[in-house]
Amino acid sequence: MKNKKLLISGAVLLTVILAACALLLLWYAPPLRKSSDYSVAYTVSGRSFSNAQLFRPVGIQSRYYISIPSPSVGYYRWFVVDFAYKIAAHPMFGVTCLFGSPCVHRDQSIGLPLTDAKTEDHWKVSFNTSGVEFSNGTMSVSLVRNP
Repeated sequence: MKNKKLLISGAVLLTVILAACALLLLWYAPPLRKSSDYSVAYTVSGRSFSNAQLFRPVGIQSRYYISIPSPSVGYYRWFVVDFAYKIAAHPMFGVTCLFGSPCVHRDQSIGLPLTDAKTEDHWKVSFNTSGVEFSNGTMSVSLVRNP
């Protein structure tokens, strides 16, 4: 009888510890989930594309990550848009995968704003009521809220 209570107590304690670790991991490295809140279109050197993917991290409601799959964009493969802070940025890290799902680290989630003087080229960023558009000399990206 005493061994059974000890076994049950140990199982409950292990379950609580594993649940706490999972919640901590979700908070620190929220996974990215595909989002259909906005339509994404981009142009590179005058050619239009619509194959960009839009992601939103779990638990961060106003932030979106844009994945540009075209090999012709070079350095700019990911962008971050945060509507709460009105920031469009280039993340200074790669999106990592955790258990096969892309995720970001909460402490590295924004990156370098496109309008920052340290950015290599000049970007124009324009937020409006339906979304955001940002562009430089060769590339333009627009997000438009879906109805």
